[in-house]
Amino acid sequence: MVVCPKCGVDNLEGTRTCEMCGGVLVSGMRHCVSCGRSIGWDANVCPYCGHDFRMASQSVVRKTMSTGIKVLLYLVSFLIPVAGIIIGIIFMTRPDPEEKQVGKICLILGILSILLSVGLAAVLYVMVLGFGTDGYQTPTAVLSKTAVDGGWRFTFGPITHDVSWSDVQMLLIDGTDAVTWIPSTSDLTGALGVTEVYSEEELSGILVTLQVTDLGGNGRVNSGDYFTLTALPGFSPAHAYELRVMYRPTDQPMASTVFSG
Repeated sequence: MVVCPKCGVDNLEGTRTCEMCGGVLVSGMRHCVSCGRSIGWDANVCPYCGHDFRMASQSVVRKTMSTGIKVLLYLVSFLIPVAGIIIGIIFMTRPDPEEKQVGKICLILGILSILLSVGLAAVLYVMVLGFGTDGYQTPTAVLSKTAVDGGWRFTFGPITHDVSWSDVQMLLIDGTDAVTWIPSTSDLTGALGVTEVYSEEELSGILVTLQVTDLGGNGRVNSGDYFTLTALPGFSPAHAYELRVMYRPTDQPMASTVFSG
């Protein structure tokens, strides 16, 4: 039993206040939730470990964020990424763990939404607007031929898009053998009507020479530009020669024709 120091009435062990006068029973004891030692019922701060029971009681009563508010914040963060990033930063600075977690999720959703938007925009730009396709689609060109002394002259007609000479490869095939030449943009840039002669290549016993003329001197293959293939001792009338103008970035022919000696 615990005797009330104020009125002298006996109270049951563990009672905090006197049943008769309501006075505090200072002799009543309890255990500190932090260190486990016995302390008085009226102690607000544990004299052993310093645990503040007033702070504990305040922390028990705290507002919780409803599920609806959380869902709304998450939707706003994903649909309006800038708002999500701002909400995330604000909530992550608050002391409440629940609000910190909500802020973290809002920040992640905002950043994720921006990344998805950028990726989708890039894909649409490539698919719809055709970004970068000129370098990977094989152009097509009209190629006409005219007989000249010792060979043939081949003249370009309209070309579907811009092509530099360095992206072109001349491939000559006679059925059993093949030779190639790659003109250079730097060789065909400068004065109007610039002409460059490329090395002799042996094809089934004959020596074939390539000569390229760029009428505009701009290093680009344009309508009217031409090249000549001459052979020593000459192209054989018994052979059917196939000429392919290859587009090097795709390794596909942009023009082709067949001729004989």
